[in-house]
Amino acid sequence: MYLAVKLSMTNKRKEMQPEKRSFLEMKFTCSKMTVGRYIAARRRRLFYIQLIIISTFAYLFLLRFGVFQRKGIRESNFMSENKLGRNIPQGHSFFSEVTRSDELHRPTSNVTVIDGNKNITGHPNNFSRSMDGCPEGWHLEILREAANSQQHTAQLCRSHGNAVNGSWKCAPGWQKLSVDPFCIRSSPSKSVDGISKRRHPKYASVSHNRKLLFVHVPKAGGTSIQTSFLFDDQRERLGGHYLGGHHEITTFDKQFFKSYHKFCMVRHPCSRLISVWAFYSQDLGNAVNKQWANKFMDNETRSSFDAFVEHTLYPGGPVKTDKQVHLQTQIGMLFDEEEQFGLDQVLIFEKWEDSMDQLGKKINANVTILKSTHMNFSRHKTCQETYTSKTWAKMTQIYAMDFCVLGYSTELEKVDVTPPIDLTPDDLTARFYKCVRQTSQGV
Repeated sequence: MYLAVKLSMTNKRKEMQPEKRSFLEMKFTCSKMTVGRYIAARRRRLFYIQLIIISTFAYLFLLRFGVFQRKGIRESNFMSENKLGRNIPQGHSFFSEVTRSDELHRPTSNVTVIDGNKNITGHPNNFSRSMDGCPEGWHLEILREAANSQQHTAQLCRSHGNAVNGSWKCAPGWQKLSVDPFCIRSSPSKSVDGISKRRHPKYASVSHNRKLLFVHVPKAGGTSIQTSFLFDDQRERLGGHYLGGHHEITTFDKQFFKSYHKFCMVRHPCSRLISVWAFYSQDLGNAVNKQWANKFMDNETRSSFDAFVEHTLYPGGPVKTDKQVHLQTQIGMLFDEEEQFGLDQVLIFEKWEDSMDQLGKKINANVTILKSTHMNFSRHKTCQETYTSKTWAKMTQIYAMDFCVLGYSTELEKVDVTPPIDLTPDDLTARFYKCVRQTSQGV
């Protein structure tokens, strides 16, 4: 009996031993599974991190090349000239984004992006813009130009009623430029003797003692005025630094300079363009000017004015006049954001002595010395001797608004016809709107 019971217990132990070994094996297996899960979790985390990094770089890449846009992007391949004579040239790809001011704070429908033969549709929230808050009645317009494997972006506020030929301005807190990027954000800066630099470009021709502001139109005789005694106080404030630059009236604080006498000098577009060509063909000016000449002019265009007009200036050449400081239109520098003539007096280059007399009377100063002083004067042939019918036609087209608003004749035989010396701001504003109507009607 005893042996039977012992044998039975031994058999039970033997039956239990496989179960014990199975438990140990299962415990080891669980340990292996824990390590495996840990390794798998780490791999997943690394994968997600890599995915986030790759997605971020892909988004930035697409953003950089203008894939993400917003609100009414349309492609324009045409030559359009707005009221201030700035050209959007044919042959370049422009993407124009339109965001109306009344849509800034409410959702809108999807946007269709026309890119060549492709139509890309997306929700406005998928697109972005930099400048916001265009005034009421104006819409935001962003131009993206794809040229020479590079993309350039410009932005401005455009008048609702004139999508192509309309005037433009910048949103509050942005500064208006004559070239790309058109509007840049204004930034505060330190002051010089209590006068804030942000009220005007640092080296602009201003006199706070005499309360003068001079807008220097390129190649219109402005250097003689800019370097004169009229602005000695500003040079002293800047430690003797020279004054220079060609700054639009919109770059000056309108309210601050309200009581200042604001004036400029204008010139016949035909002789002004000859002067620009002579300036660059003779390698005059600073290093930047010489670099521009070396880039865009060759032996032929340096030696021939006709070749310069036909092969350097757009159309027919690579240079767009609205993007070159010396070639820009004159009135584009003289009208403010409200399309009003922003100065108090216009001096006429062709009537130099009479203009100096008028200036002296206006500012109550003896400017006799300016009658005989004309710096950077280059002697060249007259317009009749220089222009052919072809180059004359191209020049009058490029500077059509200058001719119309300032009152110069577009006939080669009447280049001696010059504007009156007593033009008022109201006269020029009225002419501006008249010329705009004529342009819109194709007159």
